[in-house]
Amino acid sequence: MKKVIKTIMMLFVASTFVLTSCSDDTDVKDVELTMIPAAVSGTHFVSDTLTIRINASGNDDNKLKSIKITKAITGQPGVITMYENTKLSGTAFIYELKDTFESGEVGVNTITITLTGEKGTAQTKTYTATVRAIGLIEATQTPVSLFGQGAGAETQQFVALGSFSTFTIGEATANSNAELKNSIDLAFYYGATNRFSLASLDDAVMHTVYTGLSTFWTSADNSRITGLYKATGLVNYATLEASGSDKDLLLFAEGKTFSKAINNLAVNDLILFKTKEGKFGLLKVTETTGATNSTAVMSFDGLVQK
Repeated sequence: MKKVIKTIMMLFVASTFVLTSCSDDTDVKDVELTMIPAAVSGTHFVSDTLTIRINASGNDDNKLKSIKITKAITGQPGVITMYENTKLSGTAFIYELKDTFESGEVGVNTITITLTGEKGTAQTKTYTATVRAIGLIEATQTPVSLFGQGAGAETQQFVALGSFSTFTIGEATANSNAELKNSIDLAFYYGATNRFSLASLDDAVMHTVYTGLSTFWTSADNSRITGLYKATGLVNYATLEASGSDKDLLLFAEGKTFSKAINNLAVNDLILFKTKEGKFGLLKVTETTGATNSTAVMSFDGLVQK
């Protein structure tokens, strides 16, 4: 009986040793994947070339096995670009990805890199490229002038930023507020505190100024929302105008937080705007005159995406 117990104990010790030895496999270091630059997203334009250096590293206990690099475009299901799909060996692999974006790739491009080793967990990294078409911008031919809300119903107090057309209250409200609903982006007003102000039609302060339009402001028709951002000193108006392209304008607008009104404007102030239709543009204040809501006049030059 003692001999049997001793045999069982020896078998138990032996099996424990085997299990402990096998568990060493779980300590194998995973393969490593890095990108240079390390950014995971960016904005690009048609004809831009994206360059990413991809470094794959294994180790003596876990050699490289394979790498797969693909690109998919949102809204184009089934269209997959295969950059690389290759078997690997050894402990080091370098790949330089170069991709020049074309017009058919406008939108969100997701590049996925998957690296596997002989053991351990596969490593995956993604880069999201938002590709934009390069468009043109057009400028106002002459400065646009707007008049204070007390200057009379026959003066130009509203502006459509797509065309830089200006409107009187009568023109803005004709045909059941047709222009307010469909075209006008901003109103101009002058106040004791908020002097020389440009405001989106949904700005609450502007509603208290143009009280005669209270029915429109409180109705479901008031759906034109314009974003405004004071850009004075942050971007060069003349450079953007000279380029004729919206590339620099769009890059500047990236990530900006827009407000409903810009107040206390002065000559040479710059205002970035975004219309309801998503068009970006830039205004440069060229003149401010008057000191009451009846005498105030503000003029500006403007750029807008076509």
